[in-house]
Amino acid sequence: SLKDARQHHTATLLLDGRVLVTGGRGIDGLSTLASCELYSPKTNTWSACAPLLVARSHHAATLLDDGRVLVTGGTTHESVDGNNRFVALNSTEIYDPKKNVWTAGPPMADARNGHTAVRLNDGTVLVAGGAREQRTHLASVERFTPATNSWAAEAPLAVGRWMHTAALTSNGDVVVAGG
Repeated sequence: SLKDARQHHTATLLLDGRVLVTGGRGIDGLSTLASCELYSPKTNTWSACAPLLVARSHHAATLLDDGRVLVTGGTTHESVDGNNRFVALNSTEIYDPKKNVWTAGPPMADARNGHTAVRLNDGTVLVAGGAREQRTHLASVERFTPATNSWAAEAPLAVGRWMHTAALTSNGDVVVAGG
């Protein structure tokens, strides 16, 4: 079993066959987790790994060509004067499984959660849609280039989407559905 019960987290298959589970919300539905865990199918065991720099849920995690993992956006929980709210994030983090270290990545132009992130054939990552905490659905699209550690705006979606899916086709196109 996982050490921390969680929902709205990510699970990413690493190049060495382990699975990286990041963030999410605790069982109370309010606490946002920074904890991360690694599953080893060889030993059928879970182990703790370095925590995220920022606790987050409803984020995306994408395996990069070099084996690192890019985590984008999501929400974090704030409680001010007894009022609870979730705040959308534009921050990114990159995990190096060889060093078990997270480093801050460059921020996205838009804070977003419930978005998609797809690694393209050229090794860049396309992030599409999502929402701000006020449930404003985003049509914006951004592309991360690992070689330059930078983001660039791309043509927006025809319709703003949140909690949709996206898949890379065999000819290199990205299909976005639902939301």
